[in-house]
Amino acid sequence: MRRLLGIALMIAATACGGSDDGDGGGGGGGAVNRGAFLGLWNVTGTVIMEVQTLIGPVPVTVAVQGTQLIEAGPTDDTIVLSSDQGCSLTATVSGSTASIAEGATCTAVDGTTTTVMTFRSGSLVLAQAGTMSMTGQGSAQVTDSGPGGFNGNGGFTWNTTLTK
Repeated sequence: MRRLLGIALMIAATACGGSDDGDGGGGGGGAVNRGAFLGLWNVTGTVIMEVQTLIGPVPVTVAVQGTQLIEAGPTDDTIVLSSDQGCSLTATVSGSTASIAEGATCTAVDGTTTTVMTFRSGSLVLAQAGTMSMTGQGSAQVTDSGPGGFNGNGGFTWNTTLTK
């Protein structure tokens, strides 16, 4: 159970990710409103994960608190969310919503644990200046190569609020 909690915490960290250097800079604008998404955001919320194990499904809910760095993407209508665990996701901006494409994958490594997440859906929605919500869901393949290793499949759902 302790190992599952560690995995859930890693997924939570991936969901909020980030670093504390830089602010992402300006850029963007026009109909896509990309500039409003950029920068370092404070994140609070929850990540819920259920992992299938040899003893059955194990649900875990993790409170999320941290920062998320969002930078300009490779095109004028994209942004990139990055985490310290190596996960990088690109979202497409349209107005006040940024969408993570269905099937987008992200690999996060934390010590001996590797998690590959596949998104069914995900979005960031600007509510007002300096506030947005980030929601998503998908499946996860978790492998721990440490002592007493662990392999499992599961799902994740996150619901967070971001503020500047």
